[in-house]
Amino acid sequence: MSFFAACAEFPNDNADLHGGAVWVSFSPTARPRAVLRATAPRALPSPPAAASELERLPGLEAASVSSASNLDQILDAILLALATPEPEPELASEPSLGAQPEPELEPEPETETETSLDARPEPASEAGDSAGVDEDPDGFCELVAALSEVALASGATRAAAVIADLFEHNLLQEAALAREAVELLVSRGFAERRSGALAPSEAFVATVSAWRAVLRSEEADLSACGAATLDRWAAEVLAALSGTWDRVEDLRRELRRRGVAAFGIIAQAA
Repeated sequence: MSFFAACAEFPNDNADLHGGAVWVSFSPTARPRAVLRATAPRALPSPPAAASELERLPGLEAASVSSASNLDQILDAILLALATPEPEPELASEPSLGAQPEPELEPEPETETETSLDARPEPASEAGDSAGVDEDPDGFCELVAALSEVALASGATRAAAVIADLFEHNLLQEAALAREAVELLVSRGFAERRSGALAPSEAFVATVSAWRAVLRSEEADLSACGAATLDRWAAEVLAALSGTWDRVEDLRRELRRRGVAAFGIIAQAA
């Protein structure tokens, strides 16, 4: 004797065992879904509500819900209705972005300030102008500069103050010199007394003029420069101006380090 239950105790797809929902998978890997169906008349009468719900499905207008012979037809109609996918709504097509024409950019007009700055001629560099002029080095000025540097380095600030006037203008300020320096200048023949005032001697002025002409390449004859070499004579003058005659050799070495040689300036010869 078979027993027909109103609903299944466990989910199954056998419609002959119960009148409840049937679990159906619409694809091999899909999750099972419960499908309601009409209750078979063998166990319980079909509820009116179920018949009204089933009549709404397509293809069941002429089907009889209470008839047991139409049970398979009703089940097939339900499965077909659930398996039919609903049409997706059509999306409004958006215009292609690539079809839109790109706006043309107008060139910005040049301002008056930029135009005026661009139109200004570049000033000629001083280095370029001086490069085209071939100036001969002034060896006499280098000699005076070397004497001043050595005097300052040795601490003879009074001597450094009168060197430029003495060599370039033949002027000698007695008040700016120490008493020992004045005595050495007179005794060594670099200065003399004229009307009570101290002035460069004629021999000193002549020697300075001769070395000036040689160092400036105005004269090649060294006979007028005296018996002493340039570095020796310059060291003796500096020793007399500073009042330290015993340091002649030290001052001579310092002058030679600055390019003062025996018969000229080493920088000038290079």
